[in-house]
Amino acid sequence: MKKMNFAIITLIITVIFMSTSINSFAASVSDTKQAILTAPKTESFSTTNSTVVIAGTGQKNDKVRIELYTKKGESFSELQAEIELVVDALGVFSKEVQLFPGENKIVVTLSNAKGEISESRFINYIKKIVEINEIIRGLDVKNSPSVLGGP
Repeated sequence: MKKMNFAIITLIITVIFMSTSINSFAASVSDTKQAILTAPKTESFSTTNSTVVIAGTGQKNDKVRIELYTKKGESFSELQAEIELVVDALGVFSKEVQLFPGENKIVVTLSNAKGEISESRFINYIKKIVEINEIIRGLDVKNSPSVLGGP
Protein backbone atom coordinates (compact mmCIF):
# COMPACT_ATOMS: atom_id res chain seq x y z
CA MET A 1 0.00 0.00 0.00
CA LYS A 2 2.83 2.39 0.89
CA LYS A 3 4.57 1.56 -2.39
CA MET A 4 1.38 2.36 -4.34
CA ASN A 5 0.91 5.71 -2.54
CA PHE A 6 4.56 6.55 -3.16
CA ALA A 7 4.20 5.68 -6.87
CA ILE A 8 1.05 7.81 -7.21
CA ILE A 9 2.68 10.79 -5.46
CA THR A 10 5.80 10.41 -7.61
CA LEU A 11 3.65 10.29 -10.75
CA ILE A 12 1.69 13.40 -9.74
CA ILE A 13 4.88 15.36 -8.97
CA THR A 14 6.41 14.25 -12.27
CA VAL A 15 3.34 15.36 -14.25
CA ILE A 16 3.28 18.75 -12.48
CA PHE A 17 7.01 19.24 -13.06
CA MET A 18 6.82 18.28 -16.75
CA SER A 19 3.81 20.50 -17.51
CA THR A 20 5.44 23.47 -15.77
CA SER A 21 8.70 22.96 -17.65
CA ILE A 22 6.96 22.62 -21.02
CA ASN A 23 4.83 25.74 -20.44
CA SER A 24 7.88 27.75 -19.36
CA PHE A 25 9.82 26.58 -22.39
CA ALA A 26 6.96 27.43 -24.77
CA ALA A 27 6.60 30.88 -23.23
CA SER A 28 10.31 31.61 -23.54
CA VAL A 29 10.38 30.47 -27.19
CA SER A 30 7.37 32.62 -28.11
CA ASP A 31 8.85 35.66 -26.33
CA THR A 32 12.14 35.48 -28.21
CA LYS A 33 10.62 35.25 -31.71
CA GLN A 34 7.50 37.36 -31.22
CA ALA A 35 6.16 38.99 -34.38
CA ILE A 36 5.12 42.56 -33.68
CA LEU A 37 3.91 43.93 -37.03
CA THR A 38 0.45 43.11 -38.33
CA ALA A 39 0.56 45.74 -41.11
CA PRO A 40 2.05 45.94 -43.60
CA LYS A 41 2.24 42.15 -43.80
CA THR A 42 4.58 42.03 -46.79
CA GLU A 43 8.24 42.64 -46.03
CA SER A 44 8.91 44.44 -49.32
CA PHE A 45 6.51 46.06 -51.79
CA SER A 46 5.83 49.04 -54.06
CA THR A 47 2.97 51.52 -53.75
CA THR A 48 1.64 54.71 -55.29
CA ASN A 49 0.15 55.78 -51.94
CA SER A 50 2.05 58.55 -50.19
CA THR A 51 1.37 57.04 -46.74
CA VAL A 52 1.39 53.61 -45.15
CA VAL A 53 -0.27 52.41 -41.94
CA ILE A 54 2.10 50.72 -39.51
CA ALA A 55 0.26 48.51 -37.00
CA GLY A 56 1.20 45.80 -34.57
CA THR A 57 0.75 44.12 -31.24
CA GLY A 58 2.49 44.05 -27.91
CA GLN A 59 1.73 44.24 -24.22
CA LYS A 60 -0.01 47.21 -22.62
CA ASN A 61 2.41 50.14 -22.12
CA ASP A 62 5.21 48.63 -24.23
CA LYS A 63 7.12 51.39 -26.02
CA VAL A 64 7.21 51.45 -29.83
CA ARG A 65 9.68 53.40 -31.97
CA ILE A 66 9.07 53.78 -35.72
CA GLU A 67 12.02 54.99 -37.79
CA LEU A 68 11.78 55.87 -41.48
CA TYR A 69 14.97 55.81 -43.55
CA THR A 70 15.60 56.69 -47.18
CA LYS A 71 18.50 55.65 -49.35
CA LYS A 72 21.67 57.66 -49.68
CA GLY A 73 23.84 55.92 -52.21
CA GLU A 74 23.49 52.18 -51.67
CA SER A 75 22.43 52.18 -48.00
CA PHE A 76 19.43 53.33 -45.99
CA SER A 77 21.32 55.92 -43.96
CA GLU A 78 19.06 58.99 -44.08
CA LEU A 79 16.76 59.08 -41.03
CA GLN A 80 13.72 61.05 -42.19
CA ALA A 81 11.30 60.48 -39.29
CA GLU A 82 11.24 58.99 -35.80
CA ILE A 83 7.91 58.38 -34.06
CA GLU A 84 7.39 57.19 -30.47
CA LEU A 85 4.18 55.32 -29.48
CA VAL A 86 2.87 53.30 -26.55
CA VAL A 87 0.91 50.05 -26.93
CA ASP A 88 -2.66 50.67 -25.77
CA ALA A 89 -4.76 48.74 -23.24
CA LEU A 90 -5.95 46.35 -25.97
CA GLY A 91 -2.36 45.42 -26.83
CA VAL A 92 -2.21 47.16 -30.22
CA PHE A 93 -0.57 50.18 -31.84
CA SER A 94 -1.14 51.95 -35.15
CA LYS A 95 0.28 55.00 -36.96
CA GLU A 96 -0.01 56.40 -40.47
CA VAL A 97 3.46 57.27 -41.77
CA GLN A 98 4.30 59.66 -44.63
CA LEU A 99 6.55 58.06 -47.28
CA PHE A 100 9.24 59.73 -49.37
CA PRO A 101 9.48 59.20 -53.15
CA GLY A 102 11.71 56.23 -53.90
CA GLU A 103 12.86 53.51 -51.54
CA ASN A 104 11.86 53.72 -47.85
CA LYS A 105 12.92 51.47 -44.99
CA ILE A 106 10.71 51.40 -41.90
CA VAL A 107 12.15 49.91 -38.72
CA VAL A 108 9.72 49.23 -35.87
CA THR A 109 11.21 48.48 -32.45
CA LEU A 110 9.11 47.31 -29.51
CA SER A 111 10.72 47.77 -26.06
CA ASN A 112 9.62 46.25 -22.78
CA ALA A 113 11.16 44.83 -19.59
CA LYS A 114 12.28 41.70 -21.50
CA GLY A 115 14.26 43.66 -24.09
CA GLU A 116 13.75 44.87 -27.65
CA ILE A 117 12.27 43.29 -30.77
CA SER A 118 12.66 44.89 -34.21
CA GLU A 119 11.09 44.29 -37.60
CA SER A 120 11.68 46.08 -40.91
CA ARG A 121 9.64 46.79 -44.00
CA PHE A 122 10.94 48.04 -47.36
CA ILE A 123 8.53 50.19 -49.34
CA ASN A 124 9.14 51.68 -52.77
CA TYR A 125 6.93 54.77 -53.08
CA ILE A 126 6.31 55.50 -56.76
CA LYS A 127 5.08 59.06 -56.99
CA LYS A 128 2.80 59.70 -59.95
CA ILE A 129 3.66 63.02 -61.54
CA VAL A 130 1.38 64.17 -64.33
CA GLU A 131 2.21 67.49 -65.87
CA ILE A 132 -0.55 69.60 -67.37
CA ASN A 133 1.60 70.18 -70.48
CA GLU A 134 1.61 66.45 -71.27
CA ILE A 135 -2.18 66.40 -71.05
CA ILE A 136 -2.54 69.44 -73.30
CA ARG A 137 -0.09 68.03 -75.87
CA GLY A 138 -2.13 64.83 -75.97
CA LEU A 139 -5.38 66.64 -76.83
CA ASP A 140 -6.42 66.90 -80.46
CA VAL A 141 -7.61 70.51 -80.33
CA LYS A 142 -7.97 71.01 -84.13
CA ASN A 143 -10.71 68.41 -84.63
CA SER A 144 -12.68 68.98 -81.43
CA PRO A 145 -15.75 71.22 -81.28
CA SER A 146 -15.14 74.58 -79.70
CA VAL A 147 -16.67 75.36 -76.36
CA LEU A 148 -17.37 78.87 -77.66
CA GLY A 149 -19.55 77.61 -80.49
CA GLY A 150 -17.13 77.84 -83.42
CA PRO A 151 -15.94 74.95 -85.67
